[in-house]
Amino acid sequence: MANFFSKLFMGSSDNDNEKDNKKKDFEIFKYDGVRAMRMGKFDYAEKCFIKALEIDNEFETLHYLTNLYTTTAAFEKAAETLNRMIEVDPEVVSTYISLAQVHYIMEKYDDMTAPCQKALELQPENEEAELLLAKSANKKGDIFQAIAFATKAIQKKEDYTDALLLRSEILGKMNQFKEALADIDAIMAYDPENESAVIAKAGLIGAQGDMQEAITLYNQVIATDPFNMEAYIGKANIYLNNNEADKAIEVLNDAIELSPDYAQAYKERGRAKLVAGDKEGATEDVKKALELNPLAADRINGEFNNKAAEFDNVIGIFK
Repeated sequence: MANFFSKLFMGSSDNDNEKDNKKKDFEIFKYDGVRAMRMGKFDYAEKCFIKALEIDNEFETLHYLTNLYTTTAAFEKAAETLNRMIEVDPEVVSTYISLAQVHYIMEKYDDMTAPCQKALELQPENEEAELLLAKSANKKGDIFQAIAFATKAIQKKEDYTDALLLRSEILGKMNQFKEALADIDAIMAYDPENESAVIAKAGLIGAQGDMQEAITLYNQVIATDPFNMEAYIGKANIYLNNNEADKAIEVLNDAIELSPDYAQAYKERGRAKLVAGDKEGATEDVKKALELNPLAADRINGEFNNKAAEFDNVIGIFK
């Protein structure tokens, strides 16, 4: 009988020791992963997190691993890990929002609906889920649904800049300039220095034909933030739309000098050079744009407006 009790208690002690060892191993792997990620050693960090999760499928560690994958642009893996987080704790709204955002980055717009709806089911007042639904609808070409969702987001948060900017952008494309400018003015009423709002206003004013006021607004942004590439692109487009390709090229030269790795500037300068009759220069610029951003190859052609067919003949890459 004494031997029986001795083995029983010894067994319990062994089990406790095994649990303690596993807990220690888990914490070592987890926090080594955190340290490695902060040091930029992403491959090692991933291995540490995976080892930790083999011991304990813990929510926080899954969250760290998701951050690692989004930081390294491994978005498919990020989506898989976010789904694991949902399995562990299906009541965390931010996980569904993050999953929808990752799907948006991957251009999987249909896959955004389910996590957004779940987020709203858990938290009906969540304005971010409404905005993501608006972005999804906009990308799918359903502009009326996009406006409806953006409006719901704004109703939940009146000063929601991103939602106001999106709705303004859509309304502007519909030539509803008065309504579009009203959204921009709403932003600038509480944040008059908001660069995105100033740039949006410049674009809307330029689209209505007030070239000088648009240029003034773009210059205002550039004076405050010389590295705001969006302002240079907008300013160049104003000149190009006014048949002043040479001035557009000058603006884009400045942008490229400041940010030589900005693919969009080369693409836009290529378009301006084509309009100016410099086919060789246009070819070189678009090749450079594709070198910097290979993913743009399937979209760049259609963005050359009415010059697309001519541009195809100039650049064999589109053949």
